[in-house]
Amino acid sequence: MSSKDAGPAVLSLQVQAAMGAPRQRGGPFEVLVRHFLDRLLSSESLGSGEEATTRATQMAYAVALPGLLVALFLSPLYHAPSPRLFWSQASDHFFYVMYGFVVMGLVTVLQWDLLFPDLLDVYVLASMPITAKRLLLARIMSLTIFLGTILVGTNILGVIFLPSIADLHGIWWRHIASHAVAVGIGGLFASTSLIALQGMFICFLGQRVARKVSPLVQVLCIVVLLTILFLFPVLSHFLKPLLESNSTAVRWFPPFWFLGIYERLLWGDVAPPIFYGLAHTGLSLTAVTTGLALVAYPLAYARRVKQVVEGTGMRSEGSWGRPFHTLLHATFLRNPRRRAIYHLVGQTLWRTQRLRLLLAVFAGLGLAMATAETVTLHIGDTSIGFGLSPYGMRLAVPVMAFWTVAGLRTALLSPIGRAGGWALRVIHGRPKFDHLRATEMWVAISTAIVALATVVILHSVASAELHGGRVVLVQVMVAIGVSVLLTEAFFLRVMAIPFTEEHPYSVNDLSFVVVIYFLLFPVFALTIVGYEPWMEASAGHLLCTLAGTVAVCWFLRWMRTRYVAADACRLDMEEEILIPGEMGLRG
Repeated sequence: MSSKDAGPAVLSLQVQAAMGAPRQRGGPFEVLVRHFLDRLLSSESLGSGEEATTRATQMAYAVALPGLLVALFLSPLYHAPSPRLFWSQASDHFFYVMYGFVVMGLVTVLQWDLLFPDLLDVYVLASMPITAKRLLLARIMSLTIFLGTILVGTNILGVIFLPSIADLHGIWWRHIASHAVAVGIGGLFASTSLIALQGMFICFLGQRVARKVSPLVQVLCIVVLLTILFLFPVLSHFLKPLLESNSTAVRWFPPFWFLGIYERLLWGDVAPPIFYGLAHTGLSLTAVTTGLALVAYPLAYARRVKQVVEGTGMRSEGSWGRPFHTLLHATFLRNPRRRAIYHLVGQTLWRTQRLRLLLAVFAGLGLAMATAETVTLHIGDTSIGFGLSPYGMRLAVPVMAFWTVAGLRTALLSPIGRAGGWALRVIHGRPKFDHLRATEMWVAISTAIVALATVVILHSVASAELHGGRVVLVQVMVAIGVSVLLTEAFFLRVMAIPFTEEHPYSVNDLSFVVVIYFLLFPVFALTIVGYEPWMEASAGHLLCTLAGTVAVCWFLRWMRTRYVAADACRLDMEEEILIPGEMGLRG
């Protein structure tokens, strides 16, 4: 008898027991939920395989650890000889409700494009024998599980450790419940309000208008959320006078609503009366946004499916940038290869949604930092005033330039948009200096535009001390010089054309992020701002600064040419082997 005709193998009872129970296969609905969850959890920007798992794990740790670290930081204060005052405890609670609110808002914004069906969902899943109702319910279930997991994972350490460290005698369980409920309601409000907002965009705006408006709304949401987080030290320090001022801005500041819920649940009627009104507002508006999300989501889902099927029509290329491009073609982009890479970078960044969202995160981070440093609070008896700090306005220019270059470098080196990158490697081989130089020029020009726009906007509202001609000239020089220097420094060791090669992840990448963003960035920004008064003192100082900037740029350019020459001498056997199935040619 041949092996093909042999029946199934007979296994002993011991072998069958070691194998365990056979895995039960889930039904169609469970398979759909798992599929949508996988879409939400997997991101092209995280890479693939073990690299994506490593990055996702690091991000999860980074988001969850602040709850534990803040509780450990507060431990000596709660165990001091004198008891911690009520308003000091309220400031501690305020951090947790604010942090949960900001994190859930950011997660919802970052998943903005995955909340509703896309082209793949419509043309693949809709062709299967699955009802539209089941698809909708599976997506809602996966979205609920995803956001619920993020909410619990972000705040579980704070729920456990803060009540244990505070050790409020007799109300320990009440403290845990108050913390969990207040933080949970805050996260629910942040997510449902943004889901309802996107649902209304889809329902009331056409797909073409929504595509243009959505990136701006995403940037605005990220700026607002990060600004709220960065303003925490100021708000917590003046928490009592802020709440007692009875200002309209205070009454309509969402984190204060959930602080009111926290204090009312924890202390009951003993809490100050201001918390009763804030808690009532928070509960009412959370119910409203949840209801809006439940109503708007199915309607927006159906409309999105229809929009995807109908398409958006032809795109017309805007002509606003043609004079500028013509000038660049006649000056810096006279080389055809340099011109091609320059436009490849710009068009890929503009047309790829995930790249635009990644840039929106960095833009929001820079704007939030600049806003937090520039805007000052003036608290009166019955009102709150806002002012502008001259020092913060000076600091805004290097801050915006730094985060613009950092965001562009991250986007250009990300694994997004590499489907057709093999074509450039086949045609040109290893990147030439002209290819790499075109990328740097695109980044430097874009960063200079952002920095100069920051100078113009801030000087239009600046005080008289920042309106002098020499002050403006120094600000313009700083904007252009910092843009060029940061571009040269960030791209010094980048030896690949954007969107053509995969950059393997390593622990060194995390070390690079920590050193650059948390150590060198503050030193860099503060040094630039501290150096500006010396530059404004005389024309000689301006010339010395200009000469030093040119010398540093020349030195960085010289180092880069050496790195490019060394990279071009590598053996051909190190070249990547192109596999037809991975060349982006599959339908």
